[in-house]
Amino acid sequence: MDLIPKTEARIAELEGEMARIAQADLTELLALTRKPKGEKGPRLGLRYTSPSGFPVLVGRNAKENDLLTRTAHSEDLWFHAQGVPGSHVILKVEGKNPPLEDLLFAARLAAYHSKARGERQVPVDYTRKKHVWRPRKAPPGQVLYTQAKTLFVEGALPEGLEAG
Repeated sequence: MDLIPKTEARIAELEGEMARIAQADLTELLALTRKPKGEKGPRLGLRYTSPSGFPVLVGRNAKENDLLTRTAHSEDLWFHAQGVPGSHVILKVEGKNPPLEDLLFAARLAAYHSKARGERQVPVDYTRKKHVWRPRKAPPGQVLYTQAKTLFVEGALPEGLEAG
């Protein structure tokens, strides 16, 4: 039968595509998720801009959390509400040290987009993305991290933002 060579060729093609995606940066991955102009459809994560102008990305589900975290720059800052299910938030600083105002902005987004939404004081851990990893065989979005600091913020959207 000629199904085996066709199947092997398709497997090789898909493995090549997987390798290309694994090495792609965030811009390339985001381009894959965008719809052509005029076509409505889902985007990868929610996007905000910090008070100092840094991009902030928020995962909307486990798969987006996983993709955002895996594709973030190693020196970006990663945020997550401590001890509760919630969004991974990436503050795209690429090694820069943002002001406290930006850290609090990203932390409040992490608190708001978690099960702690509405709480008065939510502990939010943050660390450089290079200190965040997904354990072997863990489901998408589940991570371990080290060298974290904790901010305590209100579980509400930062000033001037509306729920979207």
